[in-house]
Amino acid sequence: MRSWRSDGAHFEWSATLDPKTGILSARTIRLFLPAAVEHAAEYCGRARKVYADCSAFTHGCPKELSTLPERLTYASPVLADWCSTAQMAAECVLFLLFCRFGEELLPTDDGRLAATLDFSLSHLRFVRERLGDISPGEAVRGG
Repeated sequence: MRSWRSDGAHFEWSATLDPKTGILSARTIRLFLPAAVEHAAEYCGRARKVYADCSAFTHGCPKELSTLPERLTYASPVLADWCSTAQMAAECVLFLLFCRFGEELLPTDDGRLAATLDFSLSHLRFVRERLGDISPGEAVRGG
């Protein structure tokens, strides 16, 4: 990253999301939070979908650009689709940040991080364990 900042290397976002070596790969997640490894592929896949969707419009993919109207108008389904994409992106980022920094941040949390995790990632057992909602190995009730 420092090399990229100093203009010494080209940074490739698509390589960052490589399923085997990227930031959401099982290999990388295992380094920081082994309990989250079983979910790495899911979040990597979701992040790759968001990247592909956004990249198609950002870089002007003709197939995608042809779907855009000539004049901008409000369309509820389009807004809902982009909101869904934004939510998916946010959940992937939150998953990654929790895997990387959660162990350091939770002990000093004032409740805001726990509330965010509870809202967005409470379906993940390892998150619920770290929030103290369930004990490691405890049977999960209701899902």
